[in-house]
Amino acid sequence: MAKILHLISIILLLSQNSFSQETTVVTYNAFNSEETLNKESIKQYKNALNTNLFLLPRGTFIINYERALNNYFTFEIGAGLTHKDYLYNFDLDDMSNDTNTEYKIAYAYNASIKFFPKEQYDLEGFYISPYYRYRKHTETYNSVDVENNEYSANNDMIVQETALLFGYSALSYSDVLFDYYIGIGYRNRNYTQFSYNDNNTGGLVAQDINEGTPTILLGLKIGFNF
Repeated sequence: MAKILHLISIILLLSQNSFSQETTVVTYNAFNSEETLNKESIKQYKNALNTNLFLLPRGTFIINYERALNNYFTFEIGAGLTHKDYLYNFDLDDMSNDTNTEYKIAYAYNASIKFFPKEQYDLEGFYISPYYRYRKHTETYNSVDVENNEYSANNDMIVQETALLFGYSALSYSDVLFDYYIGIGYRNRNYTQFSYNDNNTGGLVAQDINEGTPTILLGLKIGFNF
């Protein structure tokens, strides 16, 4: 009988999926319910996929992957695509000129490490997180000045943001993961501002812009654990 139990134990150990879930033993204590309903659970989720809905008005769509390092720390990385930033206009100031602006697909990525002051299970709980995000937005201008001369120019805006986030993540009853955060940080924008020269003739004038400002980051990420 002991050999059979030993064989069953080995099979259960080999069948455990250590990448996505952790299997633990729950001991029932009839005299203390708190020990029975403790932080140990049969399945502990260590991974998550999510996207930040608050980035959509920025013309940015990123898929994030989060992984638990232990019960106090997780790391998160993400990458995606960008289009027009609808909340910040760095277009050519075309005034009364005939200008056609083409918004092209570019890219973005971000990374963070989360610290949970109280042990996290299933990636839930209050956290503090240093955060970095990089966004690139690309535009092409096709313009005609008052003398009907045609001009074309490419423009990239690079946005880099660093912040300290304070957030809370929780699973809903339907096992959807919601992650809310607010952060205080610094945003740097680097791009070329194009404009017409005097009298709107003779081509485009380029001016390099590098501006940095304090910023507040807000986020709502929605996803699922596995």
